[in-house]
Amino acid sequence: MNKSLSKKDIYLYGILAFFIVLNAYWMLSLRILPFIDLPFHLSSSTIYRFFDNPEFHFKEYYEIPTVLKSNNFHLLFTSLKIFPDVEIANKVFYLLYVILFPLSILFLIKEINGNKWFVLLSFLFIYNHNTHWGFTGFTISVPVIFFFIAYLIRYLNKQSYYMLISMFLLLLLIFSMHFQNAIFVIFIYLVSVIVTFRKNLFKAIISLSILLPLFVMMLIVYLGDAKGNYESLFPFLVRYAKEEFISGIPVKLQMFLVADNFYFTKNLVLGSIYAVIFSLTIIIPSVLFFLKRKSYHKVITIPIPVVILLISAFAFYFILPADIPGQNVVNQRFTVFIFLGLLTVASLLKLNLKQEKIFIAVTVLIVFFQFTVVSKYYYDFEMESKVFNEKIFPDSPDKVIYGYFLNYKFYTRPVYLHFHNYYTVWKKGITGGIVDYRYGIIRRKAGYKELPIYHEWIADKKDLNETEYRNIDFILSKADTVPTFKGFKLQSKTGSWYMLENINSDRK
Repeated sequence: MNKSLSKKDIYLYGILAFFIVLNAYWMLSLRILPFIDLPFHLSSSTIYRFFDNPEFHFKEYYEIPTVLKSNNFHLLFTSLKIFPDVEIANKVFYLLYVILFPLSILFLIKEINGNKWFVLLSFLFIYNHNTHWGFTGFTISVPVIFFFIAYLIRYLNKQSYYMLISMFLLLLLIFSMHFQNAIFVIFIYLVSVIVTFRKNLFKAIISLSILLPLFVMMLIVYLGDAKGNYESLFPFLVRYAKEEFISGIPVKLQMFLVADNFYFTKNLVLGSIYAVIFSLTIIIPSVLFFLKRKSYHKVITIPIPVVILLISAFAFYFILPADIPGQNVVNQRFTVFIFLGLLTVASLLKLNLKQEKIFIAVTVLIVFFQFTVVSKYYYDFEMESKVFNEKIFPDSPDKVIYGYFLNYKFYTRPVYLHFHNYYTVWKKGITGGIVDYRYGIIRRKAGYKELPIYHEWIADKKDLNETEYRNIDFILSKADTVPTFKGFKLQSKTGSWYMLENINSDRK
């Protein structure tokens, strides 16, 4: 018979559910989520979902060579026909994320017999760097990885081979979510198994056997994505190690404590202060554990996979470059694993009754304060983006629309960079910026004349040859004043949003 929940557990689960509901509210109620790359992903899902529909023109401009590759989970999930549209599917996607994120940490803490109250601190990183950037696959893979770490600990302790099937399926799931995180978690698994079974070759071989099909799949996918006009990865890494690695460390140290929470205020200094406070809320108890663990009656051992997770996350953050050919924001993605790993370690800290009560009170206050900061950010975005809706776009789906965002920031971040992609999401029209990402699923069919390269950072670079866009129908712009663009005239305006129409007679 199952033990009934203690009074303390009832309080914990009640508070945990309360914060999940609070965060779920924003994911479900916001009309548009302010995650930078999300419009790009939603447009890709829309194209995939309606690719064979003759009412639309997707097959004239795009092609889908294969979906049997990594980073396809969000696209396949949000394009499922069980959902009325991709935006509702996306809300369900982020609802699942908000639920799974803290539950995965709770699951891991319970697996290592830590203090379950520490799970509340995970909410401080629920809208981490990856979530904010709209890295959909990476975002959803984070809680799955922590579930995997818990299962790995259980497997290494019990050494029950039937659990290998579960871990293999989780690895496949992570691979479908993000290639980079598949490498990360496979490395953790590989080292953990070798360290644990270093004196038992048979168990090591059996345990590592599940990696073989994954290695084959990853090689096939990598070779497929390696095509294109990109610098080869390995020569790039050699050059990076020689020329940029050392000089990049100060920036990484500077960003370490602030990367995941600095953008929730209009003032970067204030946002950085908040971010440091939230980071230290996890760092301090984890440091206390390391200082006190040897003084305990029985020294607490940190499970090997958690140790490897922390070492790997630190290494990936400080060693990897910020960008690689065909992919940006690389090393910054791993701070979330560092802080959630430290949170797991901190849960092993022994607290007496009084200390625990103080910890719970302070934690609830900090987490609620962080939620109010996030809520202000989301509310302000909802108010500012009210004027942006489907009425701004042409009713027909046969036009080609690009973005020209001179004012692309909300607060301090480039939230509006891909908002022209909502023409694809809302009107099933053709937009730029979808086909030329190295690891994307939607690829280019039309030539560069019909579907030119999308210059999302035009406001910073100032060097765009405006004639590149001479064959598209409309340009969506966000600016402080009416923008001028060669060959285009103002067609409509709402707030700071402008729709520019091509006056070239060839486009009539």
